[in-house]
Amino acid sequence: ERIQHLNDYHTYAVYKYTARGLFEAHKLLLSLQMCIRILQSSNQVNVDEWQFFLKGGIVLDRSSQPANPAPSWISELSWDNIVELENVPHFKGVVQSFEGNAAGWEEWYRNAEPESPDKSELPGEWESKCNELQRMIFVRCLRMDRVEKAATAYVANSLGRRYVEPPVLDLYETYGDSTPLAPLIFVLSPGVDPTANLRQLAAAKGLGEVAMRLLD
Repeated sequence: ERIQHLNDYHTYAVYKYTARGLFEAHKLLLSLQMCIRILQSSNQVNVDEWQFFLKGGIVLDRSSQPANPAPSWISELSWDNIVELENVPHFKGVVQSFEGNAAGWEEWYRNAEPESPDKSELPGEWESKCNELQRMIFVRCLRMDRVEKAATAYVANSLGRRYVEPPVLDLYETYGDSTPLAPLIFVLSPGVDPTANLRQLAAAKGLGEVAMRLLD
């Protein structure tokens, strides 16, 4: 139990410390990478499935590819992904499923939240066959616009909500982690100005007028 508490504490400490140095757009990537590595260490993630989620299906020659059963809503790229997904062991028969139940897949595809098992079931046997990562692969193949939402839910369900809700930057805590040899460096987005917060911190730390003039 003590080891579990230590692991939980240090895992979150690494996330919190690293997230401080990332732009908002990149923090979910950190969470997802940490999540996958932790799950891989306990053999809960299939490497081939994870690699497919990252890269998708790469098709060099479409001449031998089965015909797209519903080109009106399955794009060429999406069909490439589905055909290549057939080569991942767990997804054997997926092409036949699309050919035989295109209407069912279209209903799932057009759902507002296809990544959520509570609001949209995968057609046929796939709902009971797929874990959360495998469901994310279908989202990645057909609904790239929902991949971020799917990844957020995956991390939250695996590690907890705090890994998808980055902590607000606390300058007082951050200052405590700095030293004269490891100063704070601010990389700012356009329109962001931390001067007022830095002035407040300088005043609270009694750094005096010299610090105030440096900020000017």
